[in-house]
Amino acid sequence: LCGVNRRLIGPSAAIIKRLNALIDAGCVVAIATGRGKSVREALRKHITSSARRARIIVGYHNGAEIGSLADTSCPPAELPLAEDLVGIAQALRASAALSQHVAFEAKGKQIAIELRPNGDARSLFEQAVRVVRAHNTRGRISVVTSSHSVDILADGVSKLSVVDRLVEDLRL
Repeated sequence: LCGVNRRLIGPSAAIIKRLNALIDAGCVVAIATGRGKSVREALRKHITSSARRARIIVGYHNGAEIGSLADTSCPPAELPLAEDLVGIAQALRASAALSQHVAFEAKGKQIAIELRPNGDARSLFEQAVRVVRAHNTRGRISVVTSSHSVDILADGVSKLSVVDRLVEDLRL
């Protein structure tokens, strides 16, 4: 929906116009993102109709929480960190090499590590993978990356869950 340069302000007017046209034509739109409520807030600024919002399904935090854009309780504001991510989060926060270059957010089923300006993306990814390998004894933790962040995901978290939810909703 938008490139990295617009990720904090949301889609352009042209994209919103096309999105609304799809919804008005009867389509249900599914969006999968690594981000949380900031996406909900950005989209709701541009899509103001409650009927349109109800036809947009958003998978927040890489599909860990899924709800319609009309649902202001999704994603929840406070989520305890998944048990299998606690040790990883502690080790990442303790890393002096990382703390200078990143900002952490650890809640629910995701640890989000965002690169600060002038941070070393390669070093961030390599360190994150090392920590996950050291703490991921059951092999169920995923590491995904983008141009500006690394997300560490609990077992079962996938953007593909948004597709499953869409299929489920369309069968009703």
